[in-house]
Amino acid sequence: MISNADLSQINQILLTGATGFIGRHLLPALLDAGHRVRATSRRPAHQLDLTPHDNLECVQLDLLDGTSLDGTFDGIDTAFYLIHSMGGGVGREKEFVERDKRAARNFARRAAAAGVSQIVYLSGLKPPGRASAHLESRREVERILLEGEVPLTVIRAGFIIGDGSAGCIMLDALTRTMDTLMVVPEFHNHTQPVYVDDVVAALMCCLSHRDQTLGQTFEVGSREQVTYLELIQMYARFAGRRLELIEVPWMPRSLGAVWLSAISDLPYGLIQALSEGLVTDLPVEDERIYQICDLPRTSPEEAMRLAV
Repeated sequence: MISNADLSQINQILLTGATGFIGRHLLPALLDAGHRVRATSRRPAHQLDLTPHDNLECVQLDLLDGTSLDGTFDGIDTAFYLIHSMGGGVGREKEFVERDKRAARNFARRAAAAGVSQIVYLSGLKPPGRASAHLESRREVERILLEGEVPLTVIRAGFIIGDGSAGCIMLDALTRTMDTLMVVPEFHNHTQPVYVDDVVAALMCCLSHRDQTLGQTFEVGSREQVTYLELIQMYARFAGRRLELIEVPWMPRSLGAVWLSAISDLPYGLIQALSEGLVTDLPVEDERIYQICDLPRTSPEEAMRLAV
């Protein structure tokens, strides 16, 4: 684990997406470490449901609006980029890809102009073959930030387990609304999910070990590989729900994404991205960050128990 003492320098941090799932977990870790944090959201600052803190400044930010960027990066040393456009409906994926690209370009340009020392971006593991528009967008954001003048650190994660994560919301919808689950072959593919607190620890490692993480891309995940079906069964068990399983040879992923979006209130584009991860095994192939920092690797079973 990384202790506060390991953070040799107190930084002025820009935390975009502060009210999102990862942002709400990362913010208290940054404040506990003594950092000064400028937390941003598209909502007005007075509407943010964030606990007041002497080292916390809340500002409204729309990366597509150049005027709202004025002064945002002043005095910032490290900027966390936790923003993704995930609200696209069927047939609107390209629109949101373009929004992501514009936002990343604006972010990279203003960060460089302000003399920011480091950008940390949370991205996703990419399955082999053609990815969904959502996953391609994350790679495109990586490329845009990497081509900027500010050194970039990328943390790639697959299925994130945590109360309120998109993956767990999807599992909740599946197990809450269905007594019988149609098990397609893809459900037997393997992945290495990661607990949300372990993701936060990896992001904090980028601060405490900046010299070793600047300009690098890392992957995080549990030691154990589990199937997606095992994740569904874990969630159902800890939630006290029973599922009857029926093996089926095939089901259109696009149809499943539309249906899951309707019952879970998650954006179609995000459901589609999660579904894309089922197509093949999705292991963690680069574990170098665990050699740099003594990071926790919570087992999928324990992570799911904590999340439900």
